[in-house]
Amino acid sequence: MRKILLVFLVLSAATSNVAAQKDTTDVKSKSITDTTFQLKEVTVVGARVIHKVDRDVYIPSQKSVQNSSNGYDLLQKLKLPQINVSEVDQSISSFLGGVQVRINDVKASKQDVMSLRPDEVTRIEFIDQPGVRYGDAGLYAVINYVVRRRYAGYVGGASTTQAFWEGFNNSNAYFKYNHKKSEFSLSYGLNYRCYDERHTDKQSSYIKPDGEVRNLNYIGYDADMMYNSHGIQLGYNLAEPGKYTLNVKFTYDWTNAPYNKQMQRVEETGQQDRFLYIKNWGKDKTPTLDIYYSLYMPKKQHLAINVVGTHLGTTSHHLQRDYLYRNSVDETLASNEYTDYGYESDGSKYSLISEGVYTKSFSKSMAFSGGVNYNFSHTDNKYSGFQNANTVLKTNNLYSFAEIQGKLSVLNYQLGLGASYTSIHQGDVGFDKWTFRPQLTLSTSVIKNMSIRVSSRISPVIPSLSQLSEVRQQNNSLQADDGNSNLQPTSTYTNSIRFSWRRPWLDLYWGGSITYTPDAIMNSITYDDKSDLYIWKPENQKSNTSYFAHTTAVVHIIKDVLDVQGELQYNHIKSRGLSYSLDYDPWHYGLYAFLNLKKWYIQYDFVAPWKGLSGETHTSGENRSELTVSYKYKNLRLGLGWKLLGYAKGYDYKSRTDSKYYKSESHTYIKNNGNMLYFTLSYNFGHGRMYRAERRQLNNADKETGIR
Repeated sequence: MRKILLVFLVLSAATSNVAAQKDTTDVKSKSITDTTFQLKEVTVVGARVIHKVDRDVYIPSQKSVQNSSNGYDLLQKLKLPQINVSEVDQSISSFLGGVQVRINDVKASKQDVMSLRPDEVTRIEFIDQPGVRYGDAGLYAVINYVVRRRYAGYVGGASTTQAFWEGFNNSNAYFKYNHKKSEFSLSYGLNYRCYDERHTDKQSSYIKPDGEVRNLNYIGYDADMMYNSHGIQLGYNLAEPGKYTLNVKFTYDWTNAPYNKQMQRVEETGQQDRFLYIKNWGKDKTPTLDIYYSLYMPKKQHLAINVVGTHLGTTSHHLQRDYLYRNSVDETLASNEYTDYGYESDGSKYSLISEGVYTKSFSKSMAFSGGVNYNFSHTDNKYSGFQNANTVLKTNNLYSFAEIQGKLSVLNYQLGLGASYTSIHQGDVGFDKWTFRPQLTLSTSVIKNMSIRVSSRISPVIPSLSQLSEVRQQNNSLQADDGNSNLQPTSTYTNSIRFSWRRPWLDLYWGGSITYTPDAIMNSITYDDKSDLYIWKPENQKSNTSYFAHTTAVVHIIKDVLDVQGELQYNHIKSRGLSYSLDYDPWHYGLYAFLNLKKWYIQYDFVAPWKGLSGETHTSGENRSELTVSYKYKNLRLGLGWKLLGYAKGYDYKSRTDSKYYKSESHTYIKNNGNMLYFTLSYNFGHGRMYRAERRQLNNADKETGIR
């Protein structure tokens, strides 16, 4: 399978990816304007999906809108391929990479998506081939809700998801008031977790260069974990559709994590049992001011400007103690520890992001866009305790792009080039680097009911601020993590192909990709005889390669009533390090069922955990088995759900490392989530008349603290 996929993709790329997408049909049609490129599309009236060169446009059915209460709820009903939507966790993700969520082209927060009224959503754009316009090279997809807003009146609502017996709550409230060209908005979101049945079991072998081996068995004990995160958002929008838009938004996010504990009894042959106690706690605060202005100009021209200022303040504490194990945990913790590792970090980061984008439509079949993004940040992180250090990082990022999109006969194309200048320095150490990001996407719908899309791109990979920080953080008496200021940027080369075939009773998607990253940034594990520690350190390794194939099928057993969806993925990963060479062949699968009965909606998801390989470590994500039942009466929605139904032991996060100096296998269990019963409650209200508002085209945000 891997060889067939490789040959197929290489031939596809070598022949300039002769594929494109058809825009017209022979039946009754209407025009839909895509303001990103100012191109007019023609499609069937009421069509559920419109295929474009870089995206699919989904038009929700009236039944889906009527049975939904927020943006997560509505998106879940659309069944996008390779996209996982969890309303209870307020998350939209993909195993294939990052997912960016927007509303009218503005990057959206959880509160924004929860505040969406489904009856205001005109369509949802699923951009599964993000072009160079999107500066984040790690994105798999962009999901953009296109909504219309009210001309006069107000909307508001509140929702909550609460577990019956566990400390699990997600809540949201919002209110928007419109008067002519102005809109005022206020929203608040809360996420709360408090677990007490969480532990990690691990078996490890530490191997010295002379062959001496220490085999340790870590037996986990249930420990407490708690955090609560809050977000408040104030917004003002002044808009006259087709002329201008001014949007000012202030957000303030803060998180308090008073404790996150870990307890393990350590067994080692010939040694008295020891006890490891770890406690982490901290806070962070992030105020952000976002100002956006767009202007429509004559001759189909558009200019958008965005400025975002952010301060990220972070404090974190790490306490770690080793004891000789007594008869019980309480007796052990009451005794004197024989080792004590502790440190604190106080982080402060200021950043300013500014961006300008110009677009011009030359005809119905061609448009140009270009822009510049400049990001400056100053990071000052102080570490004290076991190691005293002060890391001051200054970064300058300049990204510019040019992109053209058009149509030649039955071939749709998108060709773009991005250039990025990155400068990161910590004192006298750092780097200045130019990277380039070309991308070509072609699509066609010459075969009836089928769309074919092929893409080739080069994406830069830049080390994170935390990886570059030269600070050693000790995990236990044998292990420590180092930073590496000598890391160098690299690039990822990707060729991909995607087919979609639609019939009234079936939606079928299949495709694959080849991804190659030379000088990949992955961990090395070494032994330091001076400190008698085993060190984890990020380095530029030889390469990382992935051969990926996937298929998704949605069977419409009863139209608009009963759907069944299945997905299957295969991945062959080659991890080539400076001193290691590993291959891994994980499979992944999922099954979903959707039943829509007037005011009732029932859904069941069963998803196997996703598995991956980075460096010498195999990881496994979350499994999923969830049943939800909801009832909607007018603007009120009530629901019950069972998380991890049939999994009494809850989550089991697996990890396995196989290196020259260190071998381990670990399981982290969170029993609190097993068979977790919860209820959902939401209520929306509104009054006033609506009009179609302009779609904002820029979004920027800074969330990287640089703290390790």
